[in-house]
Amino acid sequence: MRESETFRRLEQKLGAITNQQPGWPLERWYEKVRDLSILEFSDGDLCIACRQDVHLTHVLPVAIDRVLSDPLAGDNYDGELLVAIASIPASRWGDIGMEKERLCRYVKSLKCDVDDSDVNAAIQQLRYLCR
Repeated sequence: MRESETFRRLEQKLGAITNQQPGWPLERWYEKVRDLSILEFSDGDLCIACRQDVHLTHVLPVAIDRVLSDPLAGDNYDGELLVAIASIPASRWGDIGMEKERLCRYVKSLKCDVDDSDVNAAIQQLRYLCR
């Protein structure tokens, strides 16, 4: 299963191994999750990976699974993961077509009454992407 990959193994497959000392917050986060199975990522880790477009073809299936089981998944606020998925540029969805179809089936049927404008905007954005 590709989602059980780690970022380090993906780097090795791509020949893009980085061995630098983490200094910036994003670098520290990457080093922290580098050897975790993507399946073990927290909702917040998945959010960061989606927002930063890090190994998206491997991260997105796990993120979508989380949202399918809990539409309000997130570490910092309810629906954060859905908002992070919606932040993925439309141009990137061509590379991950099957995941887009799976998400679209779900979003079209989603009846989520959330009192959060960001989450509602994300749902509308995803519905627009899926039309």
